[in-house]
Amino acid sequence: MIRRYANRFSDTNIDPCEIMRIESDTLLHVREMLSLRNPEFRPHRSQQVWDITPDPKRPAFPIRLHRDGVWRDTEGRSYALDDRPVKFVLLPVPA
Repeated sequence: MIRRYANRFSDTNIDPCEIMRIESDTLLHVREMLSLRNPEFRPHRSQQVWDITPDPKRPAFPIRLHRDGVWRDTEGRSYALDDRPVKFVLLPVPA
């Protein structure tokens, strides 16, 4: 099932992208979204509040569904489709 957003996962972060065009069941075109820290932002996992908005200045790029069921871009980064955009940053713990 195709949803509205594709959230990109790295080792430490999650970055939101919006789905711009559905080419086929295995090819989507997505665009990164603008994520700004909300004034209520706290560095703890459950308290990260972001203001996420579309960013029309960013170019769209393709992601493909692979045989293992994971969506990936041409650089091999993985994406999960979702009904909402998600932003998460793993911040260093203060000493």
